[in-house]
Amino acid sequence: MGTGFTKRWLWVAICLTGMVWAEDTPGLRWGFDERIRQDVFNHIPVRLDPPCEARSGMNNYDRFRTRVWLEAEPAAKLTLRVRAVEEFRYYEFPDPKPATQRSNYRFPDEIVLDNLYVDVRDLAGERLDLRLGRQDLRYGNGRIIADGTPKDGSRTTYFNALKATWKGWSAARLEVVGLYDPPVDKLALHSVDRDLTGYTSSANNDEITDSGAGAYLTLTHRADCPLEFYGFYQHQTAWAQVAHKDQQGHYLPAAAGQTLDAERGILENGSLDRGTCGFRMAPQFSKQLTGTLEAAVQFGQKGEAAILACLVEAGVTNRLPELLAMQSAVFASVYFLSGSAPGSGRISGWHPPWAREWQDSRLTSLTFDLDGMFDWTNLLRPSLGLVCSPHPRLTTVLTGSYLVAPEADGSGGGHERGWLGQLTGDLTLAQGWLGRQDKLTGSFLIALLKPGDYYDANPTAYSLRWQLKYDF
Repeated sequence: MGTGFTKRWLWVAICLTGMVWAEDTPGLRWGFDERIRQDVFNHIPVRLDPPCEARSGMNNYDRFRTRVWLEAEPAAKLTLRVRAVEEFRYYEFPDPKPATQRSNYRFPDEIVLDNLYVDVRDLAGERLDLRLGRQDLRYGNGRIIADGTPKDGSRTTYFNALKATWKGWSAARLEVVGLYDPPVDKLALHSVDRDLTGYTSSANNDEITDSGAGAYLTLTHRADCPLEFYGFYQHQTAWAQVAHKDQQGHYLPAAAGQTLDAERGILENGSLDRGTCGFRMAPQFSKQLTGTLEAAVQFGQKGEAAILACLVEAGVTNRLPELLAMQSAVFASVYFLSGSAPGSGRISGWHPPWAREWQDSRLTSLTFDLDGMFDWTNLLRPSLGLVCSPHPRLTTVLTGSYLVAPEADGSGGGHERGWLGQLTGDLTLAQGWLGRQDKLTGSFLIALLKPGDYYDANPTAYSLRWQLKYDF
């Protein structure tokens, strides 16, 4: 422990020394952000029966994340960036002592480099940019690519990637990426290896190596209707997960692409080769009315099972007349993810390639957690909402949704996932305290879910969050 402890503090000292040195050094920039967050949730319903105590029971914990970054420009078209992150948690409930992985974070538990890349700009006659190394990637509405390390939550979201951006066209932009995310970060200084790519119910941590490649094309020749087209290939190595039992103590049957080993109590998942192709558009019908449409298909193989699944998301937003200097808008949307029919022998359920995150509903994402850590699938969600900015520094969003499962594969036997209500708020508390760019922001989330007959659960689930974040 002594050596690891010394290494961590040595790394902190190096980062702080680098920032002080960079402050008055030409070609160098530095900054940091501090995030304090409390999460509380209870009675989360999950697909399987009996429910998972870790999700259906009370959870109350605080998260403290610090990130420090440094950029250097040794040449006019070359930038080097490094960012170090440290996060620890304090659990009010339940007692984290028997748990492993994220539950036992302590300060100073780890130092992780979640950005470590080099930018080379304006190659090929100023038409090509390259970025090589550990970087964050997010496209569109975050349904396809958003988080390369989902198992650790929002502690890190990086991809080990090579990204090439072609900007030689006047009204188009093409990004080609290659991705590689191993299950354990070998560059981290910590006492416990964190499982970064796995699933909540994995039998053994540190199993899944996630890799892939693809392209994202953005067309802007029509300012009132930008278009995006994408295609990605993903490969995951084989992995094992805990096999679940029903109330009678019998193991639930294996799904397509899985093999049940009842003697060891695990499900073996075959290796995955999956393609995802789709498009997204954001038409502007008028100054007040805008829309969005995204559709994608998945195909490929998991073990011996064939894959054919789809995603469709559509919505419209209408800006309301300004009232008492208050900006507001109403919106309606439909989000559809296909599900896998039990016993079909094929995989017709949508699974996000690199977007296993809370997306736009933390509470809903938790209901998928027992199956596979924010693994969104088998969902039809029509929603209505109101966006309101009563003050230039405050934006609130009130959303009501009805959740349906296209395939009745839950413990309750029905299709109704339930009714969801959610209120979020984002507030800018202060700017320019210590510099021109620093900012203190706050946010909150309140969500309630009344489960339907898809689950064998009755209590109303809730999720609460507040957050403060300072960027410098």
